[in-house]
Amino acid sequence: MLPIPDSLPPRHKRALAWFSENTGKVFGWPIAMADQTILANRAKGIYKPAWSNYALSVKQTLSSTYGDHDPIHQENGIWTYLYYQEEQEGKDPEQLSSNRAMKQCLIDEIPIGVLRQLSPKPNVRYSVLGLARIIGKSAGYYLLEGTTKTANDKYPKQATESDFEYSKSFDSLIQVCEAPDLRMRRLSNIVQRQGQMKFREQLLTIYERQCAITACNVPDVLEAAHVLPYRGPGSNHISNGIVLRADVHLLFDAGLVAIDPFSRSVILSPKIKSNLYYKQYNGIPVHPGSKNIDPELLKAHKHYCGL
Repeated sequence: MLPIPDSLPPRHKRALAWFSENTGKVFGWPIAMADQTILANRAKGIYKPAWSNYALSVKQTLSSTYGDHDPIHQENGIWTYLYYQEEQEGKDPEQLSSNRAMKQCLIDEIPIGVLRQLSPKPNVRYSVLGLARIIGKSAGYYLLEGTTKTANDKYPKQATESDFEYSKSFDSLIQVCEAPDLRMRRLSNIVQRQGQMKFREQLLTIYERQCAITACNVPDVLEAAHVLPYRGPGSNHISNGIVLRADVHLLFDAGLVAIDPFSRSVILSPKIKSNLYYKQYNGIPVHPGSKNIDPELLKAHKHYCGL
């Protein structure tokens, strides 16, 4: 299960522990804890307690007008979930306290509890998905990732010092990725992506519709990435392409993630190697579909990354 940071106040740790301990259970509505800590907000989907800068939990209701997606469960016990941000008419979503609290969870790597409504009134029931970490945000969606109790010990059961050696905050990472030349490359990629549907579909087929590094299979966050930047239609070739989750694509373009041209394993830059979100991928083999990538292109990209 996901570790709970020791740095959090006791009431916050107890509340997160409740979600961890009750993973998979169904309740009418989670009652307040003995210390009167409320676990979820009846009126809103994202619950940011007044006593914290972090979001504590999110819930999805059957009557929700937001475009939340159903969780996708994988055989290893890991699940991913696209949850939409809060919006209010006439207000900037980025300035809403709930969304700021979610961003703070992402920056500081603080897990949140997740509830989903199973049945309507009068017999309302909520399922506890458990704890999730916020991996990233794209087009208004938060990408959440959690694990069930039946999963292998991919995450430590108890937090240790090394689990929380954060090498870089999310904002700092974005600053690295948004250097002027990279902004131009990303803008170019976005423009060209509009005309590369065939390229994307070819890659999705080769990579079995999953990220080559994380195995994430949520279609909305999968992107057709170029190993070397787009330089005309000839760049849209499977020997120069790979399927990556949106946040990993950003890191790949920023020179923070590379692939060894011979072993076809992941190489992380020292800048993110100890990051809790990404360190699990360092050294793992990428999807077998990567055999189609020209090793000279991977070598050039690795050189660009300085790795």
